[in-house]
Order: sequence, then structure tokens, then C-alpha cells
Amino acid sequence: MPLLDIRNLTIEFKTGDEWVKAVDRVSMTLTEGEIRGLVGESGSGKSLIAKAICGVNKDNWRVTADRMRFDDIDLLRLSARERRKLVGHNVSMIFQEPQSCLDPSERVGRQLMQNIPAWTYKGRWWQRFGWRKRRGH
Repeated sequence: MPLLDIRNLTIEFKTGDEWVKAVDRVSMTLTEGEIRGLVGESGSGKSLIAKAICGVNKDNWRVTADRMRFDDIDLLRLSARERRKLVGHNVSMIFQEPQSCLDPSERVGRQLMQNIPAWTYKGRWWQRFGWRKRRGH
């Protein structure tokens, strides 16, 4: 069973009286134990997809999908607040321009570990991957 399963995700923005399609029928699956990055050209919708998954949509967005499940929970049936609470404990995002917030003279793992809440080290995600805080040093 996939940890994240998205089918035909579409994101539209209301501009004036019209809806503009920004993301058109994106599908993706992420199984437990996988670590993935979402890559694409500037303006291709990467951040929009991540924000839609996490439930940080704006009022003028319309997000639809045939399926959008995380850990076998239907994200489309949750309120934005419920979705943020569920996903916020399990998903991390590095927003655009990571070079402006990551120090190239330090290891990325160390920098990420410095910004991950301490409670997650005892959580199931870290246990599954066998990560320990010392890993980032």
C-alpha cells in the first residue's frame, strides 16, 4: 500500500471571473521508505503540488483529484486544518531557492537535523529509516 497516492491532481486559481489551470492531472505514488524530491522548471507547479498535499491552499484555489491519500487517509475529505495537522508531522518541504537557506559550507544532513523538531526523532518515520540525530553530523 502506498504511503502517498495521488491520481489526477488538478490545481486551479480564480482570477477575476475565470479559473486558470496551474497544475493539470498530476499523478504520483510514494511508498513507505522512499525519499523523493519533486523537481521541475521554475513555475511548473512543484510548490503548488506540495502545498496542496499539505493543505496550505489559498482561498482562490480549487484543488481536485480522483484520489489523494496519505497513509490510507483520504486527504480530500479532511479540512485544511486537519490535513495540516496530519501531514505536518510526516512531510517536510524545502521551498524554492534552498541555497538562500542552506549553507554550502556545511553538510545538508546536519543543517536539516538542526531544523527538525526533537519529537520526530522518537517518531515512526525516523525509526523506519534507522536515522539518528548523529547521522547529520
